[in-house]
Amino acid sequence: MLCVECGEKMRRSNAPIIQKYKGAEVTVRDIPHWECPGCGEVAFDSADLKAFEKELDRAYREANGLLAPDKIKAIREQLGLSQSQFEDALGVHAPTASRWETGWAVQSRTADLLMRMAAKYPCVARDLLDRSEVRPLTGVSFGYCEVINRENGSDVAGREVSYVEGE
Repeated sequence: MLCVECGEKMRRSNAPIIQKYKGAEVTVRDIPHWECPGCGEVAFDSADLKAFEKELDRAYREANGLLAPDKIKAIREQLGLSQSQFEDALGVHAPTASRWETGWAVQSRTADLLMRMAAKYPCVARDLLDRSEVRPLTGVSFGYCEVINRENGSDVAGREVSYVEGE
């Protein structure tokens, strides 16, 4: 294979690739690729390109402290939601949850924080589900939740937000 940039013969390599991705420098390791010894240009076979893209997303998630795909799936399952219900609760379009869970897309920092909050604080999860009119597929207990606006004892919509599972 000849380099499209300088015309020199490219060679196979597994050397780390440093890539600028979503505003950050990310290092991807152990992905076979073609590398030009003259100008440093990198090229991929189609199967290697898919592996590179998936590893780039994984490395970006890790470098930025974002949830891994298996953790996202675990949170969705903890909440007793289908992927479609999870998307409705988070306000994202289909098939976003599937892409996050398979590692083919990286969630935004905002979505990541919202998922973490819903997993850690049952009141947040319950409020998200209520506001999006989503009901879990399985019996999920959120326990007792009370969220009150300090100014007037209600949430921003003006309704009191005291929840007891089963109400």
